[in-house]
Amino acid sequence: MTSDPQTPDCGETWLDVVAAVEYVAAAYRPGLTVWGALDEAVRWWMAARLDPLGEFRPSPTDMPWADPDPLRSSLREFLVTVGPVGSIGGHSLADALNDALDAWLWEMAKQFNDGHVFSRWRAREG
Repeated sequence: MTSDPQTPDCGETWLDVVAAVEYVAAAYRPGLTVWGALDEAVRWWMAARLDPLGEFRPSPTDMPWADPDPLRSSLREFLVTVGPVGSIGGHSLADALNDALDAWLWEMAKQFNDGHVFSRWRAREG
């Protein structure tokens, strides 16, 4: 948990994710789950950092259709990609996951909710 009062703790982030998933699944992407959102957020976070030109554009159609357990695959790759705290470019896993989910939330708001946030906390921040 961070000490900055403007930064959400993990609980707030997860509440935001649940609200966003509920809305997006009901209106645009039937079958989307919180675990699917986490998988997507992790994959997008890694892709954005590994894009040498900085031109990564997330898309909900980038799903690994042939993978029987995409969340497992994404998390395995995430553990390899995220350097440990203290290393160059390293992050704590909690911070990296929180950052990935935060970026996913903003992207969902942009793509599916006219840029409007899904929770009261993000409304204060925006």
